[in-house]
Amino acid sequence: PPLFTNTKGAVYVMSNSKSMVNAIVVWGDAISDRHFGTKDCWAIRLGDSYSAHPSSPNLYCSHVRGHNHQLLPSLCLPMIAEGETIGILHIEFNNIDDIPQPIINIAETVSQNLALSFANLKLQQELKYQSLHDPLTGLYNRRYLEESLKKELDRARRQQQFVSVIMLDVDHFKRFNDTHGHQAGDLVLNKIGAYLRAAVREYDTVCRYGGEEIVIVMPDASIENSIIRAETIRADIKAMKLEHDGKHLKSATVSIGIACFPDDGIDAEKLISAADKALYQAKEGGRDCVKRV
Repeated sequence: PPLFTNTKGAVYVMSNSKSMVNAIVVWGDAISDRHFGTKDCWAIRLGDSYSAHPSSPNLYCSHVRGHNHQLLPSLCLPMIAEGETIGILHIEFNNIDDIPQPIINIAETVSQNLALSFANLKLQQELKYQSLHDPLTGLYNRRYLEESLKKELDRARRQQQFVSVIMLDVDHFKRFNDTHGHQAGDLVLNKIGAYLRAAVREYDTVCRYGGEEIVIVMPDASIENSIIRAETIRADIKAMKLEHDGKHLKSATVSIGIACFPDDGIDAEKLISAADKALYQAKEGGRDCVKRV
């Protein structure tokens, strides 16, 4: 509003599907729709600023609504950075018949700066995501596990709750790689990662610990409940249908070890070590099974 006096408007950002834009900031009593399809805005369709007023031959964008059946002069500007349309800046003008070119020039500068700011924010989010996630499985990485497990244990101490740690390892993974190739091995880890992301509770944390080892942190879960959950995970992974290069692969199995705070460890390092010890017992016990420390 300080830049464009006597106006109303909104800043829109593109949805992930790239088919819709959503208003994230609105000032005044702007009468443009809060959500609309990208085809409803001429600025997005043309990739350039677009203005319309009641006496101009230009069509109004479909998302612009009249106030008391009267349309105001309207200006839409695409926010474009690195060739990608990030959103639009929409401004409606009171008490003028036409939009002066100097105002359009300022609005274009503002939209360009907004586009660069949003692009930088998006890049920061992507870099943060990459720093905390394993690229193959989409699971959190070991760095995130170390940070988040400490926080969960602190919370559990305050609230006097359990925290269970499930550590699973794909059985004979090296043999699987040697027989079918590393791409098939990557496929197995990718499918297990996708399954676990969908199977755990929303407040559980699933991390790729290293190699073919995966750790699941389950807040407020007793050892008994964790064993039941681990058995379900083991059975579901064993039942997975695996196919690579048009060939059906032998099903993968996992060995699972479980430890629980506070009985098996009172800090992150001891709890992980206890779960790892239980995992070793599962492998020593014939694999494809669940053991608690």
